[in-house]
Amino acid sequence: MHYTIGYDYTEAAVHKALPNAKLGGPSVVHTRRPDFNGAIMMDEFLDHCRNGVNYVTGKKGTRLDYLTWHVKGGGYRFTTAFVKQLPSVKSFVEQSKTIIDIVKKYGYENLEAVLSEADPDGWAAGGRFDNLNLNFRNTEYYASYAASSYKNTYDLAEREGMDIRPLAWAFMFDNERCFEGTRTFSTQGINKAIFNLFKLFDKLGTERISLCSSQDLDPLAFEGENGKPGECEIDGWATAKPDGSVQVLLYNHHDDFDEDREFDVELDIKNIGGDYAKLTHYRIDSNYSNAYAEWVRQGKPDYPAGAQYEAIKARDGLELIEPIRKIHLAEGAAKLSFKLPTHGISLILIDKT
Repeated sequence: MHYTIGYDYTEAAVHKALPNAKLGGPSVVHTRRPDFNGAIMMDEFLDHCRNGVNYVTGKKGTRLDYLTWHVKGGGYRFTTAFVKQLPSVKSFVEQSKTIIDIVKKYGYENLEAVLSEADPDGWAAGGRFDNLNLNFRNTEYYASYAASSYKNTYDLAEREGMDIRPLAWAFMFDNERCFEGTRTFSTQGINKAIFNLFKLFDKLGTERISLCSSQDLDPLAFEGENGKPGECEIDGWATAKPDGSVQVLLYNHHDDFDEDREFDVELDIKNIGGDYAKLTHYRIDSNYSNAYAEWVRQGKPDYPAGAQYEAIKARDGLELIEPIRKIHLAEGAAKLSFKLPTHGISLILIDKT
């Protein structure tokens, strides 16, 4: 286990120079089952840190400040013959569940855990010209997949009593064609829908409050890999800020990027206080906050310029699905109705007037 030797020497050197620095690992991948290589490596690593002989000190165990592992929703390879291949939220969550069982086996469940690569796929530099499936990175699907996989990861962490934090692993690739489909948040300076998801996250409050959805699905309960056709997950987060404002982020996700349905959402928000509030409703879907849709309308140019580029760029920010308006609160509550398409995301802000 040469990696444990390297970790012991690195840990000794780092903490000799910086005693308060945090060091962790081992950022394994391929962890869906206990007999997968990444899970085996995590087991060996944690066993060494807890019970093994330190290669530097000769004593039992090695300091470990936090944990890291990778989760990917699917694996892709180069192919010119298109065969539909979907990312899987179930696989994404199962990979963490396997690692959690190993972590608890060695008593490290109180450590912060970072999913140092948490993505719907495992080939960052591939794009739509390498495998057409990867075009989903250009669309609103990337955003709804991230929202669903992260939310279900937080749900899993809460059930397991752990602190797990997903980290998107995206890049920038110079000189690529517009909407190449590589794992990026922007293309030629044009922000994708996935970038706007993180803008929505930034608008959430710091206090999480209860949100219950009748369409909250547990991907670990799916009989198949990707859920049933037409069975979409509608769920999200609700938060509050010290000023009494409320923020509700709802996503509608199905693993099939061709799934195209629209759902009626009835949203009840209670205990707001006051008689009136300001309603702001942001949306990400195939028509809003989505420069890809405009790029398609412009003829899918590889290198847009001039007015063509400006038209695409003008659609890359957050967009409202309706004008900001004042709403009446009945006994401190609001009832909202709207439609949410598959792979759509809404952020509703309720600010007191």
